Amino acid sequence: MKKIFTLAVLTLFGALSMQAQNITINKTDGSKITVSAAEIQSIEFTPATVETIAGKYKGNNSLMVGGVMGPYVANGVTYTVEQNQDGSINLTSSVEQYLGTDMGDLTLGSYTIKNIVYNETSKNYKRDYGKDGVTVHFKSVANGQVGFDADYTFNEGSNVTVTKESDGTLRIVNSFMMGRMPFGITGTFSGKK
Repeated sequence: MKKIFTLAVLTLFGALSMQAQNITINKTDGSKITVSAAEIQSIEFTPATVETIAGKYKGNNSLMVGGVMGPYVANGVTYTVEQNQDGSINLTSSVEQYLGTDMGDLTLGSYTIKNIVYNETSKNYKRDYGKDGVTVHFKSVANGQVGFDADYTFNEGSNVTVTKESDGTLRIVNSFMMGRMPFGITGTFSGKK
C-alpha cells in the first residue's frame, strides 16, 4: 500500500512539475518550506514516534491544606498512568501516609481518576473530576485515637493536572475537597519511572 501511494504521489508530482516549478509545504506552526519539484526524488510517509506517558512513577507527594498548613509529605509513593485508546489517561494513586500533621497521622487510600484529557494549549492532561463520584478511604489517628475512618467522595470542583516534563518527570497537581472538609487540599506529586 505504501509503495502504491508513493508511486501515485510521484506520478502526481511528475505531472505537476510540467506545470509548477516549486512545491510549498505549509507547516502547522505557520512556517513554509518551498522546494523545487526537480529536487524531489521520492516522498515517504512514516508514522510519528509518540512517547507514551503510561507507566508507574515513583516519587513524593506533598500536601498543602488550605494553602497555609503543610507541606505534609508522603515519600516513595507510586502513581500509575494508563493510556486509553481515545488518548485520555487514567491515573491511580497508591496508599499514602502523612505523619505528624495538625490532625495527627493520616492515611489516604488509593483512588483512580479516569478519562483525563490532553489539553493542546497547556500541553498537559486536565480533568475536573468532582462530579465523577470518585471515592477515597481516609483515616486519621491522633494520640492513639481514631478520628476519621471512612470512605469519602471528592467534592465538586476537585481537579487534576498531569504534566510530563522534558526530563521524564511526571508532575501531578491535584486540588480537592472531600466530605465536609472545611479546607481545600492541594497535592503535588513529582516522580519518575
